[in-house]
Amino acid sequence: MEPVSDDLLPGERLLWTERSDGGGRSVSEWLGLAALSVMAVASVAYATVTWQAGVPWSVRAAVLVLLSGWWTQLLLDARRLLRVRPAVRRSLVYRVTDLRVVVSSTDGTASWWLDQLPEPVVRGCDLVFRSARPTSLFELVADSFRSQPVAGWMPRLRALTDAEAVRRTVTQAAQTMAAGADRGDQAVTPLGGLPPGFTPAPGERVLWTGRPAKVSWWYGPRDARQALAAVLFTLAAVLVNWDFPAPVQPATTAIPVAVGLAATIGGPLLRRARVASSVYVLTDRRLTAIWRLRRPTVREANLATLGPPAVLDGNVVCAPTRRERPTGTAVWPLACGQAPVLLGLADPQEAVLAISTAQLAHRVRGAAAP
Repeated sequence: MEPVSDDLLPGERLLWTERSDGGGRSVSEWLGLAALSVMAVASVAYATVTWQAGVPWSVRAAVLVLLSGWWTQLLLDARRLLRVRPAVRRSLVYRVTDLRVVVSSTDGTASWWLDQLPEPVVRGCDLVFRSARPTSLFELVADSFRSQPVAGWMPRLRALTDAEAVRRTVTQAAQTMAAGADRGDQAVTPLGGLPPGFTPAPGERVLWTGRPAKVSWWYGPRDARQALAAVLFTLAAVLVNWDFPAPVQPATTAIPVAVGLAATIGGPLLRRARVASSVYVLTDRRLTAIWRLRRPTVREANLATLGPPAVLDGNVVCAPTRRERPTGTAVWPLACGQAPVLLGLADPQEAVLAISTAQLAHRVRGAAAP
């Protein structure tokens, strides 16, 4: 396979590019700062009430342990909004190709297929892609803390020199893409045959298969943060139970300790076993991830429902075009959705190229079908 260069696919043509300072703070960032302020004031008020006379020392210590973790998270979020996000805005580079809209920054690169984006609209110096689904206040606040796009999230090209010219370029490129030629997809030999639990449909062709080459303990900072939160929860539970009557103390202490150990130790062990047994299959119709613990578990998605693949923390992620409900456990946020996440690959860019090529070929076949 031909390697990907400068984030562009083989044969992909660059139509327009511009570096932007991103303008001022967005509405979501202001809402995020307001939310952080409210949470900080509320937590300090709660700590003050708890520290009143008559509250056992063990309860005070437990509250202090929990609030220390909470305040640390608030400080990290505030730093991201006040320092990291402005630096990311200053590094923004927008590109429009004959296939995608690409947004690059120090946070990474995100892209969208042109035929998956709604009609672009000019608002001042910004180019906005209107989503058919209205954005709630909660989603605006949550967006201020994200570093990567999620399912259903639409790009906003901010502070452009000529937003109307960019709109015309995007519209014309999307129309051309809809009538574009097939770029082809090459079938490859599956690694060790098809995995148990996967059966191709009649006429379905396997294009690529892969397995994790490296099994890690953590897959992104969210895994580590949740393990730390479980440790703090366990310590706080032990402190709260310190003054409980002796007959019930073992039972009331054992339950939260068991929950905390399951999250801090059981979670990473389960992840390692799950990743080590994983196999990834790409066909001309779908992307599938299969792992076997006691029985095979399948995560799959139709190629038409996935955005362009991207490498995030060394893993290949395809954000669904529609928002989806979490289906996994909170112990592993990265794999809580239906869309497959390809972990620990030796060559993530090879998988990105294979998936992108298959998605383009799938679109052409769908457009040609009667």
